[in-house]
Amino acid sequence: MDVLSHALESYTSVRFDAKPAPQDPTKRPAFCGSNPISDVWCEQALELVGRYLRRAVMNGRDLEARYHMALASTSAGTGFGNAGTHLPHANAYPSQAPSRTTGPRATPRCRWCRTPGRVVHAAAVFRWTYLGDPGRHLRAAELLAGQTFTKTDGAEALATCSAS
Repeated sequence: MDVLSHALESYTSVRFDAKPAPQDPTKRPAFCGSNPISDVWCEQALELVGRYLRRAVMNGRDLEARYHMALASTSAGTGFGNAGTHLPHANAYPSQAPSRTTGPRATPRCRWCRTPGRVVHAAAVFRWTYLGDPGRHLRAAELLAGQTFTKTDGAEALATCSAS
């Protein structure tokens, strides 16, 4: 699910050229938003996830599916390393907070705990962000589902694909 989350969030993040550029180049943010380089990697990751995630989950011995999911993971990492992530990641942080943060019974923070939080929030986020760039959301749904979507399908296209 990390691969799916990273690729979708990077692909649907605000475009790099839609944000004001800082006058001082040293003030540029590490994550600049979706861009032509991150798009190549995220599109590859989304297509591979759509084709191989279910197979890899249903049969851990399916080496072809596992190989392609490893490739998707690398692609998504390269994509989000350039573009960054957005709301599903931010929404997951409060839901991962441990009940105890100090003392002998402290619950250690675990980066894996964020994944369920991202998945729970993702469909609602993509319904909300759809209006910001309908074309990107529909394209992401197409890459995942391997079928064509139109504006008639609207915000439900990616929300449904990302949740199933």
